[in-house]
Amino acid sequence: MGLKNLVIPEVAIKVPNNDDLVVRGLGIDSVMFLIRHHRDMLEDLFNKTQSGEIDLANAEKFAVNLISESGVLCGMIIACGAGEPTEWQKAMQLPVSIQTEALYQNGDLTFAAEGGVEKFMQTVLSVMSGVAALPAKLA
Repeated sequence: MGLKNLVIPEVAIKVPNNDDLVVRGLGIDSVMFLIRHHRDMLEDLFNKTQSGEIDLANAEKFAVNLISESGVLCGMIIACGAGEPTEWQKAMQLPVSIQTEALYQNGDLTFAAEGGVEKFMQTVLSVMSGVAALPAKLA
């Protein structure tokens, strides 16, 4: 089986009086977009998960924590998960219950691979370190 026949997992979230909001897991393009805009916040989240300050076992609580820390980051995550990263301001206007569900579903799809959130965060930090070191390597 190759990419041609691969079905990308997605979840439809009901939005009253609108079409469903369809979200997918984040790919590398979305991760890079988020890193470019929220590097410090992502590093802080990783540190909080490593120290146990944020409980990764409770995805809904993690989403609520994320919303309380940065509405803009949440809007960007939701928009990236919907495949429309430039629509993050619209995502910020969704009711908190829909934002929480979108973040939960997006996280579930993003972290579905072996290793879950911790492996994902390590990959993000690795990418961030590699990107930061790139100018020095090119010099």
